[in-house]
Amino acid sequence: MWWVRREGRLDYSLMILDFRFMKSNFYKFHFYLLFFLITNHIVVKLIGYGLIQPIVFSFKIILFITGFILFFNGLKPLKKRTIYFIYYFITTIISFFGYLFGGVFLVGILGSILLFPIYPKEKAFENKDIIVYHKFQGFLGACCSYEICEKKFWIFEKHLKDIKVDGGIDFKKDNYWFMEDRSPNEL
Repeated sequence: MWWVRREGRLDYSLMILDFRFMKSNFYKFHFYLLFFLITNHIVVKLIGYGLIQPIVFSFKIILFITGFILFFNGLKPLKKRTIYFIYYFITTIISFFGYLFGGVFLVGILGSILLFPIYPKEKAFENKDIIVYHKFQGFLGACCSYEICEKKFWIFEKHLKDIKVDGGIDFKKDNYWFMEDRSPNEL
């Protein structure tokens, strides 16, 4: 237990040690999760395989929540690691004010810069094992870039290719190789 009865009164010194132990585990969890997400990103870029986007997005949300909480843990006394965690605090504040007030400056420019690491891939089309995502281009980004992925083993996906078209794809009318039941190698 974190408390001990000594001579009829509670001793809270062990509780403080337990809180410090929990806080250090919280730091470790945050940085292990950050390392895991960076490793997943590198593996996707190098060999094309990675976790599916809902899992990656949920890990990113957890990372931002832990970073936001750990920012407040480092305020008193001000520590050097608080400089790292200020990114999570500023991103949350900018997102809140952007949602509250809107506008080009808060939502467009600052939002696209600060929220780029957490922005989820938007699913444009799904056909059995093929998923087409809109590529995030940021504020004033080019139109109509898509990322084509194939589901593997329920929790993984393989990056097949990136495509860029002149206009948007109408997934109800247009016919592309990924909309059919054949692979890109059969073309």
